[in-house]
Parts: sequence; structure tokens; C-alpha cells
Amino acid sequence: MCFSFGIADAAIFTVINGENSGAGSLRQAIEDANALQGDDVIVFNIPENLCDAAGVCQITNLSPNSITEGLLIDGTSQPRWGTAPDNVCATDSSPSFMRIEISARGRNHSIFKTYTTVTTPVTIKGLSVGGYSSEADDNLIGIEFDGRAVNNRIYCNHIGLNAQGNERRLLRVGICLGCTFNPQHTIIGTDSDGINDVAERNLISGTYNGININTGGPFTIAGNYFSLTAEGLVLTGIRTLQCLYMRQDLENILVGSNSDGQNDDLERNLFGYCFTGIEMAPTLDPFNMIVAGNWFGLQA
Repeated sequence: MCFSFGIADAAIFTVINGENSGAGSLRQAIEDANALQGDDVIVFNIPENLCDAAGVCQITNLSPNSITEGLLIDGTSQPRWGTAPDNVCATDSSPSFMRIEISARGRNHSIFKTYTTVTTPVTIKGLSVGGYSSEADDNLIGIEFDGRAVNNRIYCNHIGLNAQGNERRLLRVGICLGCTFNPQHTIIGTDSDGINDVAERNLISGTYNGININTGGPFTIAGNYFSLTAEGLVLTGIRTLQCLYMRQDLENILVGSNSDGQNDDLERNLFGYCFTGIEMAPTLDPFNMIVAGNWFGLQA
């Protein structure tokens, strides 16, 4: 099986167990991809006997998964076992369901973290990423992007929620862009191309921030559910302090609809159980910032 990133065929690494490290683990797959120059793909083929009756396969995480090369991590590749639904990401008629649930233990780290060495795109999709339980240490970050790559993607994930999207898995921050260094163009949620835009939605929660942006873009944040369950009708059990928090030099950031008249309703973000939906604290006057078409305090 080959994937092309437009430069060369990518190497494929397969995760076959839920261990924190060692052969067949997600961590080993990432380390192997880091060691191989070029853009690579991680897929999942965890056997049925290692997953639960609902078809959810648990992966234990004890320390950061550090990404230093361009990479696609594709949780939607995991086979369907047990009572798991056909769909993995959302559809027009079904809420999203993740077959891979990554449960972190520990403090003060990011479950996934890209570094400044990354110069080609990183995409993370089809994963449930969160703390070990609803009482996990809350100093965790789900996904932190700090690389210099352009066209990064985070879509079709449950960040701070379980695989079914109906229970919190505590994270202090769901997604952080530029927590340490300044990343480049990143799309969180739908890319607004009219193709599978519903299925590109993320569910995002965090005890402190759903998304934390510490630098200028270009960034697009569209079509996501913040502190709502997978069907978009129920508030999650713990309120997020700031569902979207943006600070420092804010420029070239789109939050919600691009207002081009094409699928604008699918580009809106829904800010559910948030103490503050969006908070901006720029150090300079914002430039080319658009916040449009979003719903606050409402269900789908």
C-alpha cells in the first residue's frame, strides 16, 4: 500500500497493539517514521481480541509522542470490530465514533507534539485523545503543533472526549498552536472544499482551553463542536473555561464560515459548554481576522 504526498511515495508503519512502547506500538511507529527521511503514514490494525466489545481499541500513553518529520496518523484505518458503527467520522445521519482511543497518564506533557524540525505537513485524524479518565491529571495537552510545516491538518478527532464522544477525558488544553514555537498554516476541522465537510469535524474539550493559539496564522478553525457530545445535542459534563483562546500577534485567522455561500452552515463552530466561547488577547492590533457564522451556547 502506498500513499503519495506529492513528493514521493510514503513509507507505511502499522500499529498492532495498545502498548506504550515496543514493537507494534504507536510510539515505535512514530519513532520509526521520525528516523526515516520524508513523509510517512501510520495506520492501525489492532486485533479484535485487544479491543473492547464496542470495537474501541485502547492505547496507553505515558509520555509525549514526539513528531519530527512530516507524517499522517490515520486512526480511520483501524478495522471495525464488535458493535462499532460503519462510520468513523461523522456523517449527515450519524455522529462520529473513534475506534482508537489514546488514554494518557502522567503530567505536564503533550500527547502529540510536533517540533520545529518538521517542515512538511502533519495530519492527525480518526483518534480519541485524552486523559486516562475524567479524573486524570489536568496538566495534559492533547495535540501541540510547533513545527514550521504548512498545510497541517487536525480533523475527525475527539480531543478531550472518549471514543464514543459522550464522556470527558480530561485535558488542560485540547489543541495548542504555537505553545512553544510558531507553526505555519494549520486547518482544524473542515477545509471547506465541499467534500466530506461534516466528517472533518472535531469534538474538542479541555478544562482550561479547547484550542489555545499563541501566534499568528494562517489558521482555519471551522466546523468543530466545542464541549458538546458527538451528536451535538448534549453539553459535556465539565465546562471549558475558554473554548477558543487566542493571544499575542493575531493575524490571518479564520474562525467559522468564509462566507462564500458554499456550505457556510457546515463551516460554523458550535461553542457549547464554555465559560467563554472565544477570548482574544492580542499584543498588537489583529490583522485579517474573521470570526463569522458561529453559534454560542447552542446545540446543533
